[in-house]
Amino acid sequence: MDVTGVSLSNKGKCSDHGFFVDQLGHRPNLQLKAKAYLSFGSMLFTQVQLIVKGEKGRGREREKTQQKQVEKASELEELQRAHNERMLRIEGLKKQKEELKLLLEKVPEEKKEGFWHLIEKYNNLRDEHNALLAERSREPEE
Repeated sequence: MDVTGVSLSNKGKCSDHGFFVDQLGHRPNLQLKAKAYLSFGSMLFTQVQLIVKGEKGRGREREKTQQKQVEKASELEELQRAHNERMLRIEGLKKQKEELKLLLEKVPEEKKEGFWHLIEKYNNLRDEHNALLAERSREPEE
């Protein structure tokens, strides 16, 4: 017997059409069998469609998540770059300030009046350096 319940013996075979007959000698109703196979097939097709739609939905969600991660990574890179530039600027100001301080220390007190532009530049560098250090201390740790 096959899975449909039809006998597969030679005795039950109808030679003119090649159809198998059931135990009672009747041909199985092929229309009912065809409908059963079609409904089963459409059920499988529907399940496959649902799975594919679900996978597409998950794919879209995955793409959105990846897009958000890329955006956050680019924002983080930009913040890191700005932070590094600020740190380089602080180091540069610190070096300039030290150089001017050493230069001004070599000038005698009575001649400092003639170097007012260097003193003013030193004070400006000191103020900018202190402002950048204060800004850095206000930033949250990354």
